[in-house]
Amino acid sequence: MEKLNNFIITQTISWLTTNRTLEHLSKIKVEYSLLIILSEFEKLLALAIIFALTNHFTEFLQILFCLTLTKHFLGGIHLKTVLQCFGLTLIVLECIIHLGNCIQFAYSTKFLIYILEVLLVILFAPIQSENKNDISFSERIKFKFKGIISILFIISISNILQVGKESYMLCTLLVVEIETIIALSFSVRKKERNKTDEKSPERQ
Repeated sequence: MEKLNNFIITQTISWLTTNRTLEHLSKIKVEYSLLIILSEFEKLLALAIIFALTNHFTEFLQILFCLTLTKHFLGGIHLKTVLQCFGLTLIVLECIIHLGNCIQFAYSTKFLIYILEVLLVILFAPIQSENKNDISFSERIKFKFKGIISILFIISISNILQVGKESYMLCTLLVVEIETIIALSFSVRKKERNKTDEKSPERQ
């Protein structure tokens, strides 16, 4: 698969540079973007095949829809390799499907899950990674607004229109919330560690 990805990336770069010249930095960015797109496509394709073979394809689509709408605004846990990411995603999806089939959420629990999701978006979205540039205050507000609209859209689909199974949506939101809290705790620890490292030479 790696050879195929490299071939596709090489051919795409060759096509892009047919009538124009790409700077070295631009070329690296394009190659990285293509690698991310191909990796995500391959991961989703493999997951779709697995859940189609296990007769859980419609559940997979519903959970994927919910994850796409929410994780874009809150992010999650990032692993080092594509294989690790695929394995974790597969385990999480399997857990959501099985939990969604056996758990009945009380109205109070549903309310708390929805409210927590909205609060996380309001307080922390977008969660910035070290590789991304800081965005302005107005852009952050727009991002938060879009995140809240997405959550309200999920709530309206599962409750008002009653499309799909609400327990899958709730389990998915709960997983995203747990991942967000873990990611935030890692971020806080890393900042504290960096501050400690900056102070240590001064003490010496």
